[in-house]
Amino acid sequence: MPTTTRRERERADLTQLILDGARRVFERDGHDGLSIRKVAREIEYSPGTIYLYYKDKDALVLALHEDAFTRKAQLFAPLMQVEDPQERLIAMGRSYIKHALANPSDFHLMFVDGCPMQALRDAGQEWHTSNGAFQMLRATIAEGVDTGGFRQNINPDSMAVILWSMVHGCSMLILSERLGMLSDESRQRAIDDMFAQMRVLLAANN
Repeated sequence: MPTTTRRERERADLTQLILDGARRVFERDGHDGLSIRKVAREIEYSPGTIYLYYKDKDALVLALHEDAFTRKAQLFAPLMQVEDPQERLIAMGRSYIKHALANPSDFHLMFVDGCPMQALRDAGQEWHTSNGAFQMLRATIAEGVDTGGFRQNINPDSMAVILWSMVHGCSMLILSERLGMLSDESRQRAIDDMFAQMRVLLAANN
């Protein structure tokens, strides 16, 4: 194996080790409890090694933020093989909620913690991390319109935001324990009814 290839692989492996360690610290101690030194102890490396990869805590949190979105997009990718656009959208929505409930710290990092956004603003950059998953959502809606399965007056961009907001809001309500007035059965019924309303919203005969 060429030296450059080996070095690139070693660098990629160490980067992933750092991210995995930082994610464990974040899950355990939250944003305020996350530090370069804690991550170093977690993976049994020196803080100096981590600083070679990430200049500060904000850069590390931003990398965690982007990694969480990458892993979420990877969950959606196989669902693009679902032939019917409507069934694909429902599958994506259920996957979104399931992932959020199974990975609350990821969800918090992706959508609640403000540090990544501030780090981007400080660097003069725009947030584009969710583009992959959003484009899959938009493409599915556009396909449904093009093939006649969805209403022809649907704007894919607008509908993607609407559907994302519905599923995201449902996930947030559950994670923040704001649906405690509902039994588990009623909560599941509400989720199923939400997806039923999505079908109505998209239906070509509306």
